Amino acid sequence: MACLLPLSSAKKRLAQIVFVLFAACCAFCETALATEPPKTSSTSACKPVDFDFDNATDPDSFTKYKTAVADMLAQEKFRELDCLADSLRANKTKFAGGMWKIHAFYQGLKDPVINQHATEDDWQTHLQLLEKWSAQEPESMTARVALASSYQGYAWFARGNGYSGSVSDSGWQLFGERMAKSAFILRQASSLKAKCPEWFLAMQVVAQAQGWDVAQANELFEQAFAFAPDYYYFSRAQAALLLPKWLGEEGATEKFVTQISDRVGGKAGDILYFQLAEDLICSCGENPVFDHLSWPRIKTGFAATEEVYGPSLANLNKFALMAVTAKDPITADKTFTRIGDNWDKEVWGNEDSYRSDVEWTKKLVPQAYKKLQNTAVAEANAKTSEGAAYKKESEKKLAGIVRGCMESEAGDGKAFSLLIEMMADGTVEEAYTDLNKPVSRCVYGKLAEAHFHKQAVFSQPPHDKYWLTFDMDPAALALTSAR
Repeated sequence: MACLLPLSSAKKRLAQIVFVLFAACCAFCETALATEPPKTSSTSACKPVDFDFDNATDPDSFTKYKTAVADMLAQEKFRELDCLADSLRANKTKFAGGMWKIHAFYQGLKDPVINQHATEDDWQTHLQLLEKWSAQEPESMTARVALASSYQGYAWFARGNGYSGSVSDSGWQLFGERMAKSAFILRQASSLKAKCPEWFLAMQVVAQAQGWDVAQANELFEQAFAFAPDYYYFSRAQAALLLPKWLGEEGATEKFVTQISDRVGGKAGDILYFQLAEDLICSCGENPVFDHLSWPRIKTGFAATEEVYGPSLANLNKFALMAVTAKDPITADKTFTRIGDNWDKEVWGNEDSYRSDVEWTKKLVPQAYKKLQNTAVAEANAKTSEGAAYKKESEKKLAGIVRGCMESEAGDGKAFSLLIEMMADGTVEEAYTDLNKPVSRCVYGKLAEAHFHKQAVFSQPPHDKYWLTFDMDPAALALTSAR
């Protein structure tokens, strides 16, 4: 997942002033880029030569593909690049796992060097190549989008990746000028006959960098989605744009992920949910958005992705990281077994990080299977008449603890589940819950304290070592209490 740091309000204003010169860039979409199939350029009679890098077996296939495309540019194979891009667009060619090759193609043209720090000379040489391509092939949409995307990278090269307060005035000025140049190139390209989904994606980057308002950004997304609804990178860009550090409010990204996936619907909607979650997870240890997504739906989407597009190491590595983050050691262990030594550096950062999560998973698997078995017992208990009655009575006592935790912890009101083992005297022997949520963590602490002091929390259960699950909704309980 690409992590861009937000503009400060003062510097954002500078970018917005530059943006005024190009405010018409959004309006053209309804006419110049009407929804229609991609059209080929003068290279339509060519024979494209693609690269056979297998994402199902090679974790570096994406990087190798980008490098191969970059080498073509360095050799000034402009016609061959156009030919390949036209073919990838027309055929919607994908890697195993569902990644679009046209997206990887442009990633190979965006920066002067692959996975290295570029110098000013690198940037100048790179931009000159793209300018030369654009001049030699004036009808090439591919050349224009690549050039516009590179100016965006060049803008961030001037700004740097530090916090906004660390950026110099000259850095902000160059950032604004280069983003404006990118927008201008994209605007000019809109009149070309050939159309490309990456044009919209590049314009979404402009919208983020220039601080468009939410209405403008939403309009651009809707036009992009109408043009190519299956090009999931549009939804990824919109989800990032709705983060609090950019244009959105707290929870806006999570809400969008659910809404757009439901809008697509069915198996395709579940696949999109996984593809968006995949872009919102990182190994940094802080995943505030991911923590509020539906892990069961992510698992469903991952399975559907493999069913439709086949397995890929890129998806497997991301899914393993998701399983670790979601604290699902059983799923993580099965996924790690499939990955073996084919860990992905872009996902884990280094091998030590990968091996550490593998070992963490192995230690927790026995306990996770035990919890799974106890959950099955709890569900069976709740289906009996005496179990249902006892659960209803116990829920009332738990509700009082939850309300107390809501008051003391100023909780977020998120629903959670509890799996509890009650002893014959009503004391709690074991309990499982989500400790990432303030209220559930507080409830767990209350139960642990009662266990330590051997205090009965519940009445006598139907028999000793009695398991039950409870689905608690603090927000609903608060409303009931208020009435």
